[in-house]
Amino acid sequence: MSNIFLLGRKHKTKDIKRKPIRLMMNIVLGLIVLAGIMYIVFEFVIKPNIVIDEVIISYEESSVPVSDEIYTLADNLQGISFAEADPRSLEAAFSGLDEILNAEITRSLSGRLSILLSPRIPVCMVKTFGAGIQDSGNYHPVDAEGALFTASEKYINYFRMVVPVIEVSSQEILPGFWDTVPANLLDTAYLLLSLQELDIDVFNLITKVKYDNNSNHNNASAFLSISESEIEFQLSQDLELQPFYDSIKSVVEIAGSWEKEFVRVAVHNDAAICRL
Repeated sequence: MSNIFLLGRKHKTKDIKRKPIRLMMNIVLGLIVLAGIMYIVFEFVIKPNIVIDEVIISYEESSVPVSDEIYTLADNLQGISFAEADPRSLEAAFSGLDEILNAEITRSLSGRLSILLSPRIPVCMVKTFGAGIQDSGNYHPVDAEGALFTASEKYINYFRMVVPVIEVSSQEILPGFWDTVPANLLDTAYLLLSLQELDIDVFNLITKVKYDNNSNHNNASAFLSISESEIEFQLSQDLELQPFYDSIKSVVEIAGSWEKEFVRVAVHNDAAICRL
């Protein structure tokens, strides 16, 4: 009799333990079903009826002007549905532009689409000139790896006033130039950028930089205009900032001598010579 009583008691204890487990499972199952219903309602009822009515576009570098082409792309997003404004797809579309390095896009249920763009910063602009070049006189941005890329007019007009401009004639444009510029041209750009950072006043004395690929000993020539004379620095292949900087300063300090006819002065360092 006692054994039967104990068995019945154990059975009731098991039932009591199972009830909280069943209750928890029912709650979890209910939450899953509810989440599924909410997802279906959001995806197929709410999202299609939310319309993007505000597009905010900006550059990470606030001083860089947003081009008309990018504004047009942004304007075309006005009025699309929340579902169509997929951030990943739109980020890929904007990042596909040559002048854009990266795009971050967020959307809100209020209908706002925010676009933050990181511009591709050039190290220099190449200005082409000479016979046989269809776009003679135009500017082409060059990135940190030496690749030329296309960009909008606003982008080019902004950066040609910010980064060094190197002139290249048709005679210097060899096969492969339009894919990647020669290494010594890129080195010249970095030298000029370093000078720009070191002393902007000295950098601004340079009126023109011309790339020379045909010479056996020169990469480029930097020109100064002092006392109505054009002074040329022929940069050697071993580009170094300090000798170049010292050379320009030495010329500026004796500017009066350049007023004399047929004057030729050599600046004594291995990185540059100066002649008139």
